[in-house]
Amino acid sequence: MSQPTSGSSGTPRVAIFGGGVGGLSVAQELLARGFSVTVYEKCHWGGKVRGMPVPDSGTQGRDDLPGQHGFHFFPGFYKNLPDTMKRIPSLDGKSVFEHVVAGDAELLARQEDPSTKIPAAFHFSLKWLLEALHAFRVLMYKIPPQEMAFFIGRALAFLGTCRERRITEFDEVSWWDFVEAERMSPEYQALIGRLPALALVAVRPEEASTRTLGDAMIQMFSYGFFPGRTIDRLLDGPEQAYWVEPWVTQLQKLGGDLRMPAQLVAFQCDGRKITSALVEEAGTVHKVVADYYVCALPLHVAVHKLTADIRRAAPSLARIGELASGWMNGVQLFLNRQLPLVCGHVGYADSAWALTSVSQAQFWPDFDWSAYGNGRSREAFSVIISDWDTPGVVHHKPAKQCSPQEIYEEVLAQLNLSLAKHGEGIQPSDVESWFIDPDIVFPRGDEGQDENRESLFITTCGAWSSRPMAKTEIPNLFMASEWMRHCMDFASAEGTNQVAREAANAILDAAGSTAKRCQVYRTEQPLFSLPLRALDAVLYRCGLPSLGCWGFTSYTPPPRVR
Repeated sequence: MSQPTSGSSGTPRVAIFGGGVGGLSVAQELLARGFSVTVYEKCHWGGKVRGMPVPDSGTQGRDDLPGQHGFHFFPGFYKNLPDTMKRIPSLDGKSVFEHVVAGDAELLARQEDPSTKIPAAFHFSLKWLLEALHAFRVLMYKIPPQEMAFFIGRALAFLGTCRERRITEFDEVSWWDFVEAERMSPEYQALIGRLPALALVAVRPEEASTRTLGDAMIQMFSYGFFPGRTIDRLLDGPEQAYWVEPWVTQLQKLGGDLRMPAQLVAFQCDGRKITSALVEEAGTVHKVVADYYVCALPLHVAVHKLTADIRRAAPSLARIGELASGWMNGVQLFLNRQLPLVCGHVGYADSAWALTSVSQAQFWPDFDWSAYGNGRSREAFSVIISDWDTPGVVHHKPAKQCSPQEIYEEVLAQLNLSLAKHGEGIQPSDVESWFIDPDIVFPRGDEGQDENRESLFITTCGAWSSRPMAKTEIPNLFMASEWMRHCMDFASAEGTNQVAREAANAILDAAGSTAKRCQVYRTEQPLFSLPLRALDAVLYRCGLPSLGCWGFTSYTPPPRVR
């Protein structure tokens, strides 16, 4: 029998399974409060925020190039995660959060229609006003004014609804239906119906929850068009070196026992509480006994570990099998020239695979490219594929059915359909090398479907009622992963960190600890919407419909010309 490393006699012992943002965040909070913590991770620290060296890319004594699971950004409305990052020392004496820098704009790139640059932060200036008005005018290009007015009415109606109505009513309505995309123009369908769902939550708009997307868009609007706030922030260096490795080092200095490779085989439950856990390390399965257990595993793994007897003891876990996962994974193009399309992120509005990208080099001022790879790379053009099910434009197959070479060719072609008209197309001669997230496992033959070892929880319609809280009905079992209930709602490091804080607080409560509880930050709603939300809360509690959710505006589009 093995036990997590213990502190002094009587120190509560906590076993955490999963070394991603959830598990490491719980560990940080509890170690700082004197608990004995052991974290078990199967294969890599950091989960979906990690980076990894590109195998065998370094030549003549150079280091391997920095690969990624996918790029990450930290919008201004993230509050919990930045607070954690402020308490992680980096290698240069600063905090990790001091390596977060702001972008100034987002680019919406389109193939046929005009592209537009959208300011990422509000400024009291004529320049900002002109840029914002120009961006809005270009966004409306080809979308009939009546349709845009209809969408604005829908957005305002959602903004004026109370939280209870959003959960019980709008969580069951798809985004596609809410914005009535089916009866609108193709341009409306592409920009308003399809793009937000795929780019933000990697889910088809016919399946995406209106509550999830509505809440996310309110946050984006609030931090892009109000003084002193910004949407876009990024690390000024590779995630692994600037965030994950310092985090692991700090937890070890705090006394944490971090074990890898070590994977959970099974929880053992007596029908009331968890009595132990079986863990496999070095090819041997042994029993771990702790006072408290934290499941910080991704959905596709946890659903098999939280067995029927556990779900009977914890009814809030009973329906987790109904939750869905999707794919959102990255491809990096290492270019021999910098390609700073915009000081922020790029969304390719009409790309078949719902691509987004960021040009990393402009944000990495201290990164010595000559010391990595073959010494000729000058840019990490990092791309995320959010739609793995739609056929591409070159091989006419979904990304899930493509080989690595086919994925590279498709990504390059789809990028260039939008970039070529800017005079910024990426030529094969610009690409020194390319790298696909190693979580994508390709079949050995030409046939078959790719496998994703790190799939992403997606918020489909009605998912909220199936998602558990950090605290379960089992008194010594707690949850800390992206698929729990949290204010951010969609899968994100911020939402995961919030749940981890709630799990840590629940453990402190269960242990009767007098330590200060973790502060849990919640998303904010625009102050001007408070009267409408308060009125709607009264209507909701009286069983009455909202004032304008379905009748705020009305518009009948003209018949389609076929």
